[in-house]
Amino acid sequence: MRSTVYVSCLCVWAHAEGFWLEAERAALAGLLEHLRRHVAADDVEIAGPLEDRALLALEGPAAPAVLARAAPRAAAPGAFACADAAIAGVSVALAGFGESGESAVRIALAAELAPPVEVALLAAGAPLG
Repeated sequence: MRSTVYVSCLCVWAHAEGFWLEAERAALAGLLEHLRRHVAADDVEIAGPLEDRALLALEGPAAPAVLARAAPRAAAPGAFACADAAIAGVSVALAGFGESGESAVRIALAAELAPPVEVALLAAGAPLG
């Protein structure tokens, strides 16, 4: 009998471009292999890891305020919701979930555009402690 083991947490982003799966890097190869073997729909394309994407996170009580300061026109996505926004002039996708159990927002964007977004987030959070 095969024992059950914890492999990774899997988060699914229901984005306008399609479903994005987020998991620990070490678990991706096995996850993708499993999905390719077991997905039976003809209209499903399973792509490999997006190496050109960056994933940032704001977590904790100040997360909504930091996001509001960094992206004043963006509305923070609700719990387990996705939204598009711009931070420092960069298009990003936002998702309302995290790992800490506190307020959290995940931020997905093109990896080469991450540095100015990181700077903007740090600047937005600095006055908040």
